[in-house]
Amino acid sequence: MEPKMTAKDAADFLGVSLQAINKTLKSKEVDYRKSANRLYFGHDTARTIFDLPIKRKKIAFQIVKGGTGKTAIALNFAIRASLYGLRVLCVDLDQQGNLTDLLGVDGDEHACLIDSITDPTVHFKDLIVSVLPGLDLVPSNLDNALLENTLTIKKIRLDRVYSQRLASVEEDYDLIVLDCPPALGSNNAAAALAADKVIAVVDPDRNALKGLQFTYEEVSRIGSDFDQQIPIGIVLNKFDKRTSLSHDTLEMLIKHEVFGPLLYKSYVGTNQQIPNANASLVTLFDNLRDSSAKMDIDLLTREVLDLDGALSMKKQKTEGMNSAGMDSPVLGQQDPMI
Repeated sequence: MEPKMTAKDAADFLGVSLQAINKTLKSKEVDYRKSANRLYFGHDTARTIFDLPIKRKKIAFQIVKGGTGKTAIALNFAIRASLYGLRVLCVDLDQQGNLTDLLGVDGDEHACLIDSITDPTVHFKDLIVSVLPGLDLVPSNLDNALLENTLTIKKIRLDRVYSQRLASVEEDYDLIVLDCPPALGSNNAAAALAADKVIAVVDPDRNALKGLQFTYEEVSRIGSDFDQQIPIGIVLNKFDKRTSLSHDTLEMLIKHEVFGPLLYKSYVGTNQQIPNANASLVTLFDNLRDSSAKMDIDLLTREVLDLDGALSMKKQKTEGMNSAGMDSPVLGQQDPMI
């Protein structure tokens, strides 16, 4: 796996010319590479180039209905965030360990979340596996099937069990992504209570609204029980503009009194590139070629994390420092957009 941020994508995001990005990469002591006349770089260089003022976030991907592509969205969202320079931790809470498998980690060779709950000598930090520059993982395996019963039988405080564990490492990360099983129960409830936001991934299916309704009601109930506001966002995945079902689902969500305001403007279209990448155990962003799938994930990542807003804040701060005659802390002082 070698996810890449192209110089072209960086230029588009920053609103500068490709030549300006190339000049910055070449003039600074940062790592970059070239392939077929395209410059690209990874997380470490992205962190220097972008240096975005991001507020730390914890996001739980949840939906009762299976088959929506939730884990694939969570994975590619996390990867793209790391390519904008964010330090990302993925936490696999699903006993099936799909996220763990997609990241090329053998979950059976590592301890998982249940171990830190049942064994006081196992600390949450001990579970973390470094996968890629800027992206770490708390893997999962079948042992996590015990999470539900353990949380219930031992009557562990759901508003503390995951929150406290994440709090022990959250200063090391800009983004924590929790991939939850397609179910209701204590495990998902604890994840929702630990998150700053729950994102429900739905697909164009006859049962899409039903699964979303169950998820929304459960998250709302948990929030009410623990006197906690849990914001919810909705992402439409597998949208196929050729089918009436996709258009009907999108229209239904937009017009829905409750779900409409929660729906992200960015949606992910149906595309064979995502399952192809998964099957090959590479990331969607290993390939340098432009694609609609990469564009969809990029737009979604920027919207969910408000990266454009963070960039705007950075520019305002830089312009303020320049007008005050202070040295700009960002790269490319000759071009205030970088």
